[in-house]
Formats: sequence, structure tokens, C-alpha cells
Amino acid sequence: MKAMLRWFGWLFLACWLTHAGPVLAQEEEFTGLVIDQTISKFGHDFYDSFMAEWDPPNDAFILTIKERPSVVLGSLIWIEIDDTVVYESLLTPKLTANEEKAQDARNYALEYINYRGKALQELDLY
Repeated sequence: MKAMLRWFGWLFLACWLTHAGPVLAQEEEFTGLVIDQTISKFGHDFYDSFMAEWDPPNDAFILTIKERPSVVLGSLIWIEIDDTVVYESLLTPKLTANEEKAQDARNYALEYINYRGKALQELDLY
């Protein structure tokens, strides 16, 4: 009886490793994280416009959209990629102007991520 239980135990382990092994070996690749730290309606609209056509490259990065509202100046908005500021602007009450700024910010962010990826690849070559 003991030998039979041991045999079934080994059989179960072999079956489990056969089916679970490939699943355990797969790793999810982290390709980018976008964090929204906007506060006002203008900031949220900017974030929505930014993300509407966002197609992130396959690089690992953390992109943060931050906002500091001001009664006098409007909202200061900036984008950081891995703690490096890559875009900064003042938001106005005009929605179309903020959409254009979001498009510009998206272009700057993509350009920075691509440039950084190429620079890191060149460093790996040496």
C-alpha cells in the first residue's frame, strides 16, 4: 500500500511538472507603466488626451504625468520618465490647446524613450 501511494505521488509530481513547467518558466515582460498624478479637470483632460493615442514602445520605463494647479497661472503639468522631466507646460482653460499640448507631450515622451533605448543598446555593445 505504501509503495502504491509513493508511486501515485511520483506520477502526480511528474504530470504536474509536465504541465506546469512551461507556465512557471514564462515571465511576464514589464514594458512600461503610466501613472496619473493629475488633480484638476484640466489635468485629467490632458491625461485622457495623452493616453488616447498612446502606443508605448517595448522598453521598460515609468512615465508619470504630474500636475500642480495654480489659481494665478493655471495648471503646471509635467511628464517624468524614470524621474527625468521630459515635458513641462502650463494648461489653459482652452480644451483644444490642451489637446495639442498632450499630443506634443506624447511625441516628446516617445522620442525620449526611443532615444534612451538606443543609447542603452549602444552602451551594451561596448
